[in-house]
Amino acid sequence: MADLTSPQDYVFVAGSEPQILDYAQRLSPTRFTIAYPMMIPTPLALGYQQEAIRDLARCRPSFIARARSRTSWLNQAGTPSEFLKFLDRILAEEYDRVGGYVLGNQRGRWVAPLSAQDVPDASLVLFRRKAVGSGK
Repeated sequence: MADLTSPQDYVFVAGSEPQILDYAQRLSPTRFTIAYPMMIPTPLALGYQQEAIRDLARCRPSFIARARSRTSWLNQAGTPSEFLKFLDRILAEEYDRVGGYVLGNQRGRWVAPLSAQDVPDASLVLFRRKAVGSGK
């Protein structure tokens, strides 16, 4: 991540893998560097999701690293779905898949580019924001 971004770039880690920000020495555009507060079904979860949506709408990160592990999200019955719907929409419309960490044969490996066929086996998928006016 550090070699793909500059220190001024914001990176959003979608999930609960805050060490990525630390390793890359990058800042998040929102205070939610882990997903748990937004996903555990409490009376505060929806408000936290709405806050994260506002933060990401105001400051689109250069990259989004999306964790695909259930334990990184703790999504469960009663979890509001607003944030994940927002995330899916902006990833589809405004970001390109760059690569991912694919599990297999007792060892994982970084795969770039990451094909649609490899996505189900990836524990983490990295997306780059499309260039403004790129027409993509």
